[in-house]
Amino acid sequence: MGIQPTNAGIDFQQRVSAWFIICMLFEVDIENVLNLNINSSIKDITFESNDKIDDLVITSNNNKKIYMQMKRTINLSENEGSEFYSVCQQFVNQYLQNDIDDFAYILVTSKNSSNNISETLRRLLEGIRISNSFSITKEFNKNEQDVFRKIDRVIKQIYLDSTGKEIAEKILLEILRRTYVEIFDIENGQSYEKVVKLYLYNKINVDVNLFWSFMIKMALQLASARQTLNKKYLDKKFEDYLKKHKESNGNNELISIIGQFDSLEVRKDYILVLQNQQIDLLFNLKNEIQDSNKLYLIELFRFNEVGKKELRYEEPYFLTLTNGIKLELVYRSATAKGIERFISSKEYKDRFEEYDVVYIGSNDSDDENQFEKIHNDLLLKYLNEKSNCLCSNCGKAIFQEDSLLIEIDNDNCEADIGIIHKECLIPVNRVLGIAKMPSDREYKFLKNFDINLWIKQIKDGQFCYNGAKILNQSVNPLVVETDTNNLVLGSYCVKTLLEDGTYKFATRRGNIDRYSKKDAEDFVNELNEKIKTGQIEKNPICYSSKSFIFGNYTTLVSQLGGTEEYIECKKSEVVKYNESIAKLHNKCKNFYTPLIYLVIDEKPLIVNDMFPLFTNPLELNGYLDNFEKVNIKIKEYQVAIIRDDKEFCLTIMNLMNQGIRPIIDIKFGKNNEIIQGYVVHTMYEMMLIHEMKMQKN
Repeated sequence: MGIQPTNAGIDFQQRVSAWFIICMLFEVDIENVLNLNINSSIKDITFESNDKIDDLVITSNNNKKIYMQMKRTINLSENEGSEFYSVCQQFVNQYLQNDIDDFAYILVTSKNSSNNISETLRRLLEGIRISNSFSITKEFNKNEQDVFRKIDRVIKQIYLDSTGKEIAEKILLEILRRTYVEIFDIENGQSYEKVVKLYLYNKINVDVNLFWSFMIKMALQLASARQTLNKKYLDKKFEDYLKKHKESNGNNELISIIGQFDSLEVRKDYILVLQNQQIDLLFNLKNEIQDSNKLYLIELFRFNEVGKKELRYEEPYFLTLTNGIKLELVYRSATAKGIERFISSKEYKDRFEEYDVVYIGSNDSDDENQFEKIHNDLLLKYLNEKSNCLCSNCGKAIFQEDSLLIEIDNDNCEADIGIIHKECLIPVNRVLGIAKMPSDREYKFLKNFDINLWIKQIKDGQFCYNGAKILNQSVNPLVVETDTNNLVLGSYCVKTLLEDGTYKFATRRGNIDRYSKKDAEDFVNELNEKIKTGQIEKNPICYSSKSFIFGNYTTLVSQLGGTEEYIECKKSEVVKYNESIAKLHNKCKNFYTPLIYLVIDEKPLIVNDMFPLFTNPLELNGYLDNFEKVNIKIKEYQVAIIRDDKEFCLTIMNLMNQGIRPIIDIKFGKNNEIIQGYVVHTMYEMMLIHEMKMQKN
């Protein structure tokens, strides 16, 4: 057992535990939540186990064990009485159990922990895993060397105390390769808790907040009783809450939302069509109704005696019968109930309230056709292969309560099944029923928002705003490097030595920039000239100590004030690029994205020649309220995602060429002035402005 946790620490631990219970319930792949290469979901979870690492033990479906020690806050310390020393002791002692199924020892903490733990140690351990040797430690800067020496000394001392032997380098490497640091900002109202709730939104049919609160209490009870929870028990416990999901494949988002089907209605089509004189003659209906305000409701068998579909549908609204008569469709349903529902709808009444409906039935048969059974099985196969919750017609995410489950069956498309927005329905779509989506008022403003895409992209994205949020101004310029050329894969990079003995690499969008040897040398010469000029003018080139913003001292002080220290750059040099160094220093996959924006009538929302984008979908309602206060009223819209930096750069270049300025997280004051936001400029634009100023001077 380690040091006794505080109440805040207990709450943090149970929140993390509750999240992993949810992951087990919905069969989320572990590697989608943790930075582990394991490719498996969770089989069972043990709370406060008898293992050396005891807070939480996860067993995967491939029988690998993941041990977690939770510390809401923790500092790097060699003191034997420190929490860090205690955690390392648990990790070493667990290793000494020689359990062949041990996969990872994880220190789970939050951003409240020291930067040496949450950032530096986390990156160092990742670098050691990638290189699979200690050779990478030669590339560590002064602070990284100091962090490594501390954990190195602590583990060596613990191993000696536990075994009476000096630790072999091979064993030390193996312990560090199994050691991970994972960050969860999951406390009340924090970013990761919002992600958890957003994930639950389309997974449950009860209130999200109540369900999340219940899971946290459940985790506390399990920990108090030191119990093990398995997937089978969890499914049974929640079958009433999740009855639509209990048989679903965890990788099948569509099935997890609309539920599992044993069969579908495939035998007949119930079609509503406009008046046709040929139909009048065929069914001797010419005296039925004298005026033209007439609709036919026709019941048709789909398969003939040899299993052939003889009804020929063409997009968007035509049906050709076996006798060659061509009809114009209004609606197509798999059931009579579906037609009745449409006829009672507002849409029908708005268009056809003055129309009379003539019913034309078919000779019914109770004998199931073997071809109908085969077609039913085929549709179920297609349905179970669906991996996302996107509209089959427009391709956009579905985030509304009532959508339509349809079969796609016409001459223009391959056979398929899926869900669509109600407004995306075309008459040839064969409506199978209503797909009821769970609702939660808290998130209703996220219309057609692709939750799963956002969760996937946000994990390693939006790095640039971490530094930008530190700046003193409410309105900040955001200079974007719009070079989308990914073909430059030089073998060299640029390293700058700082006065404290550490170093920084030149980066582009959060990752080490790669150059040809000549370009690297030219850039180094330019940097060293700036460093020399700054020293002469007593305005040195620096990096800020926390956010690592680069610039001259005067500029950094004006932007950051006294919130950070400023570390002077001493010299830049060309070094060879290698993947281990990149893994150690690369910050993200996407620097600017993901971002969301609003779409109205299939076009991006533009406000006074400005393109509003937003970093946090959960805060969108606040921005919409702000817009309304300055008389910018937005009613019918969809929420779209810019998923990566390449799409972002292409989008903003296109808009800026039209004179439209992108602004991220924009808010307006009472006089319609901008009072908050990141005003986007391209690097090329800023260079032109600089050149114009130089010419004037």
